[in-house]
This record gives sequence, C-alpha cells and structure tokens, in this order.
Amino acid sequence: MPRSLPIRLVLLLASCVGLATSGCSTALLNMAKLKEASFKPAIMDGYGTEQRVVSLFTDALAEDNEPAFRRIVSTRFEQKAMRDKDSYKDLEILKLPKTKLEVVESKELEDNKFEAVAKEEKTGTKYQFIILRDPEKKRWVVDDIMLRQQKKGTRATKSSADVMDLLLTIREFLTTWQGADRGAVLGVVSTELRESLETLPEPWMQQVIARVSAECENDMARRPEAQMNESDAVVKMPSKNGFMVMQVARENEKWLISDIEVRKRKSDDHPGSVLRQARALNAVTEFLSAYSAEDHNRLAKLTEDKFYQNSLRVGDLSMIPLPAPNHAPDDFEIQSFAGQLTVMIPDKSSVARLDLTTPELAEGKVDRKASSQLVETQFVIGDVTVYDRQTQQQRNLKSAFTSPARAMLFLSALETMDLPMLRQTSTKDFAEGSWDRIDPMLVSLLPLKGVPSGEMTLQDSNVQGEVTELQFLSSTGQLCSVIMRDENGNLRVDDVEYPDASATVASLRTRLMLSVPLVEMSTAWREKNLEAVKRTSSGDFNRLVWGNLVEVPDQFEMLPELLLLAPQTMQMNDSRAIIELAAAGQPATKVVLVRENRSWLVDEISMQPADGSLFELRKTLRQEIAKQCLIDPSGGIQQANYTISTGAAPSGVKHATLISNDSKPRGNFTMAPSGKSSGPNGKPASPAATHSRGIDMTEDAVPGNQAPQMNNGILQFGPSAKDQTSQGSEGVPPRVRPRTIATEDHDGIMVFRGAEASTSAQQSTPDSEKAHKSGSKRMPILDPSQSPIEIPTE
Repeated sequence: MPRSLPIRLVLLLASCVGLATSGCSTALLNMAKLKEASFKPAIMDGYGTEQRVVSLFTDALAEDNEPAFRRIVSTRFEQKAMRDKDSYKDLEILKLPKTKLEVVESKELEDNKFEAVAKEEKTGTKYQFIILRDPEKKRWVVDDIMLRQQKKGTRATKSSADVMDLLLTIREFLTTWQGADRGAVLGVVSTELRESLETLPEPWMQQVIARVSAECENDMARRPEAQMNESDAVVKMPSKNGFMVMQVARENEKWLISDIEVRKRKSDDHPGSVLRQARALNAVTEFLSAYSAEDHNRLAKLTEDKFYQNSLRVGDLSMIPLPAPNHAPDDFEIQSFAGQLTVMIPDKSSVARLDLTTPELAEGKVDRKASSQLVETQFVIGDVTVYDRQTQQQRNLKSAFTSPARAMLFLSALETMDLPMLRQTSTKDFAEGSWDRIDPMLVSLLPLKGVPSGEMTLQDSNVQGEVTELQFLSSTGQLCSVIMRDENGNLRVDDVEYPDASATVASLRTRLMLSVPLVEMSTAWREKNLEAVKRTSSGDFNRLVWGNLVEVPDQFEMLPELLLLAPQTMQMNDSRAIIELAAAGQPATKVVLVRENRSWLVDEISMQPADGSLFELRKTLRQEIAKQCLIDPSGGIQQANYTISTGAAPSGVKHATLISNDSKPRGNFTMAPSGKSSGPNGKPASPAATHSRGIDMTEDAVPGNQAPQMNNGILQFGPSAKDQTSQGSEGVPPRVRPRTIATEDHDGIMVFRGAEASTSAQQSTPDSEKAHKSGSKRMPILDPSQSPIEIPTE
C-alpha cells in the first residue's frame, strides 16, 4: 500500500467491502498481514507515529507534567531512570529538549523498535530517540534519548537512561553507606572493593565508613560531573571540605561502586581511596595479629624482608607490645608521603606508627613515582615505631631488637681490635676515616685508653628517625653512649661518646680520625720512610718541606714517641683540627691537621722544650732549607752564580741565577755550577734554558735557632752531637750558623743586603780579585753576604 493512503481509509475499505476474485476464496487484503503492519510506523506518511511520540515527550517536559511524561516513556526507562520518587526533578541534569522538534530521519533497529532523529527548528540541534512498542503499556513510547556531547574535540553519545541510572545509583549508595550496615554496604560495591572490605575487622570497617560519611552533605548527588562509557564511569561531586570522586563499574547490568576517594582542600597527604585504605588496614591488622601470636611464618610474609630478617626474626616480640588487631580508635591516622603509607594507632600510653610499602617497591622492581599512579594490590610492613606519651621517647622495633646486640658486638671488637668486625659494624663515614685507612699492623697503636670496655649493661635507648642512641654502663661504673645509624636497612655504629680524663665528652670517631695520621707519621718517621711521611702530611707541608728533601731528618729522634702520646684536648671544625698530646707531667705537643680530599693530614707539629719556648717543626725545617741556600757552599752544596750588569747603573741588588742539574733529583739541595751548564753541541746553555724553578724558600727571615735535640728526655736546642767536632769559636758549626745578615723588605720581597761591616767582610779573597782582574762577567759567589739574593716571602 502507498504511504499516502491514511490508515483509517484502509481499515474502512477492508471492513465495508469484501474484495475477492471470482472462483477464489482468498481475499485480496490479508487482514492478518494488515493488522501486523498497522503496528509499524514505517507505513505512515511523514513519520507520523515517531512525530506523535516525540511531540508528546517534549510537551510533557514543557508542561512539567510528570504523569504525562511517565505515560510516554517505556517501562524500562521508568525502572532505570525514574525508580526514585524524586527522580523526575533530577531530569533537569540531563537537559532534555522541551521545545518543538521535527522528525527528519527514522530507521528500523529491530521488530517494533526504531531510531528517530529529531531536529529543533530554531537552533538546528538534533536529538536521537529510541522509540518502541512497549509490551506492557501496549503503545508506542520513548525508550531512550541519546545525548550527543562534544568536549575538547571529542564527540560522545550517552544514554539518558544510563546516565540517570548512574546518578540514582550514586544517591542510593550514599544513603546505604551512611547507614553503615555491613551487609548493605557490601551489596552495593564491586567485587574488588567487596573483597577488601569484608576481610576488615568490624571496628576498622566502621572507621572507614565513618571517614567517608563525615564528608557527605545533603543533595551532593544532585550536582555531579560524570564521565562514562559502556563499562565504567567516574563521578565527581562536591563534599564538605573538598570534593569526592567515585569510580563506578558495570557488573551484571548494574552500576556498582568500585572505589571512593575524598580529597580535602587543605591537605596534601590524603591517604588515598577507600580501596587503598582497606588494603593497607588489612595488612596492618594481619601484622598485629601475627605479632601478638609470635607467628614468624606469617610475619615473614607480611613484612619487608630486611625488616623481618634484621629485627623481628632475632628479637623478643614480647618485649615491646603493640595494639590489638581490633583496636580501631577514632583518632587513628593514615598519611601518605611520596607514595608510602603510614598508619598511626594511638592508645592511652603510646602511639604505634606502622610504615607500609609494597613488595615491588621494597625489592626495587618499580619506580616509586610510577607506582603512585595506581592503587597498590598488596602492602607489607616496612618498619614499626612506638612513641611513649609519658617519656616523649620513641623505640623503633628495628633498633630495639638489634641495636643492643650490634653495639655490644662493636664494643667487643674494639676491645680485641678485630679490624674486619669493626669495619662491618661501623658506618661508611666512620670506617673510611679510621678502619679502612689505617694499616692493620698499626691498629694496636691507636690511643684507645679510657674507652669503656668489659661487660656492658644497657641503661636506656632513644630513637630519632634513622639515629638510635644507646646508653651503656660498664662493670667499672663508666657510662658511654653508642650512636647508631640506619644504612640501607642495617644499623651500624656511627660514634661512641664517653667521658675522658678531663671530665668532658670525648668522641671515639673524632679521636680515631685525628689519631690515624699521627700513628702513620710516627711509624713512617721511625722507619725513615720519606714517602710515607709525605702521604700523612698536608699539601703545604709537602710543597714547602718534604719536596725539598731526599730523606727524613735524623735530629728529631723523640718525635715518633711524642706523636703516640694520649690526646688531651681536641678542637676541630670542617677543615681544621688541633690536637694536644701529652704524658703526665710533660709539656704538651700540639699537632695541627687539615682536611684534604676527605682525609685528615698533618700540617704542623709544635713542641715545647725545657726552657718553655715554642718549637714548630715545619717552620724550623723550612728555615733550615733557606739557610742552606745562603751559607758557604762547602759540604756538597753547589755554588750559585750571579751576573754583573755592565750597561745599567748599579742598583745594590744582585740576582742569583739557579742552574738546574738534570743528573740529580729535585730536593737534594744541589744547584749545578755555571761551568757545567751546556746546551747542544757543547755550547753554553742560554739563561732561559738553565733557569730552574729552584727551591721553595717562602719562610720569613732566617733565624739563628738550631734544630732541637733530646738530651736525657729533655728537648733542647743546639748543635747536634755529630757536629760537635766541627764547631767554631762560638760552638756553632759553619754550615748551621751563618753570619748575621741584614735584610730589607721591598714590595713583599725579602732582600739580603749582606753582613754588617767588618774588616774581614770588606777584604776580598785572592780568588775573587783574580777573577775581577781577568775581566770575567760571571764568577762564583764565595761570600753570600757580599752578594744579596732576592728570596720571595710567603
């Protein structure tokens, strides 16, 4: 039949006129077929049924007529989107059309179900309707309206029935959640969340429910922001102190809550979602249950491996009680920092803090930043700390169970000088400055007198973060504090503090770091090992003294013994330290050390002779080196030369030209004479080629003091015993004591002007007169006092 023929005309003709061919019992119009076709809007002109249904739908909304609206929608739509008595008001959220629409397109989806597109005349906005023949209402109705939305360049189509079903599910869930009925709550959550909530002890589950309910406010579900697809959705709603985010999943054609997270405006350490909190609290309660039962098999599975192996496995668990698994106080806290959870459980006398991590993070298999974007599937206990409310002190299980034993092990190794054990039980910094540096053969020389030893009794302990301080009492009544630090999960000794002879607190670590270079220098000096002495000396000491010597001086026989005396006082900062060494009734020896490249090195040694004066080793040796460059060159010291200037007026200052000698090593006090200096083909070398760096003589003016000597245990100044036979009229050997020399300071340059006027000084030697008569412009200096030499000052 053509779609231009009205349906009523068809029915009228069919009832009034019986059309049949002659001799045939079959009617031209099959009434059964016509009756079936009459239910399909496709046979109508201009989409008559679709247009009628859409018009009734928009008119009911425009007139705010709820009964009319319920008649024009399907039974399924009413059950999903209008199952609540107040749900009609919530339709405003969907922004359904209330103006006149014209159906411009229609297609059949299945039997008795069509998809019609209607357009608004003024704006041209299109809406997609699903129209079907409702078997219960027995009429054509709207089954759904698809809402087209475009956001950030992405177009999405949402079912208004599903959106309303989701919003009603959220509202019903909040009502059920605030009711706090365990069975009802578990019935409206997804399988994943249900598994975590139902294993929680009832007190802890009620606490989790109460924390979320406290943020709920009236009508919060009427202002949601939803993002959804076919299988899940995320809904954001305002709460009392921030906002609430819900994740919803579709299971068995129903929307179920899969997770909830409350975000507060004034908090950055929010514990995360309910699913995360439930899994963390499950780990906490299971750990507390296993701890109280001392079930090590369960503890090994519920804790980080280092925590269990280094503390719980070897500790007496009954020594430190923890809260019961069912103890869920109202003021418990869950905090999150850098992806790690901390649970604080207070009671009347203490507060238990449990640090949680994941097995993957504990083993370093995943990055902490990357893991913070996901909800952890499993938690393990990484550490436990107990704060005492009365004493304001804290005890860490890791420290409490292992620190006394490790401290006793260190003290025992210190008493027996077990170097491998000392290295193993000390922190990295402590070991690098002492045990790792010193030669094992020299350990017995370290000054350890006064360090408490013998049987120790633990008196007190205090934990501050990674540092644990234990106080021990020795059998002789001495107190000492062992300070331990956590390094990669292991507690190691960082220092031992104890009262010294002067009743001040001494640091074992400081004493050893400053004593090691003294012990090494003492041994090297005794063995005349110059290279070893250099290794224990500062850069300035090496540059100014040892770099100019070929052997260790032999006139300081008592120096090794002085360096091994017991330390009396110590003063230090980050780069410099002063230590005083002394025996009973003896003057103190002061040693200055400097820190270079993380090592302490000797920079100066000061000693006091019997007359009470001060003798400084480095300064004295530098002065001796300077004197050897100025005295008569006999005794193996080569002659220095000077050049007489013929073109300029005499200035009164002569410049010494130091000649290098490649055949002798630097530091042997030798300067090659000018006659032996030659260049290629045997010709004399040019001055630029023969000038060497020379000897570093940056000391002040050369004094006449002599090197100190030990006589019957008393430090004295004077000539050495081996020089007694060559002393002059004044008892001083010519090589050691030069004649008095006058000096002047010109712009920081110390200029030697020669000796005081005397008859002998004014007379020239025959050799010198002969050299002048021969007209030679270069001549050896036989009397340094007559030829001043410029020596730069420091």
